[in-house]
Amino acid sequence: MMAIRSLKKLMLLSIATPLFDATRIHVELHGNKVLPSGKVRSWIEKKNAEKVAWSSPGINRV
Repeated sequence: MMAIRSLKKLMLLSIATPLFDATRIHVELHGNKVLPSGKVRSWIEKKNAEKVAWSSPGINRV
């Protein structure tokens, strides 16, 4: 299963924009469940972060 640090890095890269503050995103990993939290600027950034979490190996709940 992907380490939490790697998962957070992928999520941040997926929603990266020049004005995006990556320190506002937090990721918790509990077994096969990812719990992203924080603030994004748009619905699209939120959906991109969710997409990355769902596509991570071994994850079955977001």
